Amino acid sequence: MENTEEATLLDQLNQGDELEQTKAYTVIYEKYKRNVEMYLQVFGTSPQDAQDIAHDALTQLWINRGQLPIMTSLQGYLNVTARNRSINAIKKQQKMEKREVIHEERLDHCTVNEQAIRDQLNYYLHKANARWSELEESVFMDARIYEEKHRDIATKHDLPLVRVKNILAKCAKSLAKFKRNNHEPNQ
Repeated sequence: MENTEEATLLDQLNQGDELEQTKAYTVIYEKYKRNVEMYLQVFGTSPQDAQDIAHDALTQLWINRGQLPIMTSLQGYLNVTARNRSINAIKKQQKMEKREVIHEERLDHCTVNEQAIRDQLNYYLHKANARWSELEESVFMDARIYEEKHRDIATKHDLPLVRVKNILAKCAKSLAKFKRNNHEPNQ
């Protein structure tokens, strides 16, 4: 694509009316998606992940239309955006794997009493969280079971920190209510 054609498309995407923006985005998407996918695959990204990341990078272009900071080339901007998303995905996967290893190590070193407490907690969680959303369950598990910091959980789930705290408060309240309503007296 010539620089003048690219500049025209970017101008339409940034400042055009809705129809011009849509047309410009469609041309850009069709022109650059495959190039971004190939760029990612050169660095070892799987074809499926490359498709997903390229789509995300181009979607981000649409979301940020009107305020695009592209100073050099559109291809370079998309490649950097996709590369950064790919790196973030790898870091996230490594963090998840590390978290699983730490969790398994903790389970391996539990005393009988600690394991009984964990079993009871899991019982309550299983019963009480039947009404929780998948996000609520994941946030709660990350905080209470995997002992992640609230800020890390917010980043992981792409949520504001206050939302994470609200979810945790809601889940804690729900668990307390469940326990109160289902408490079996000691025998």
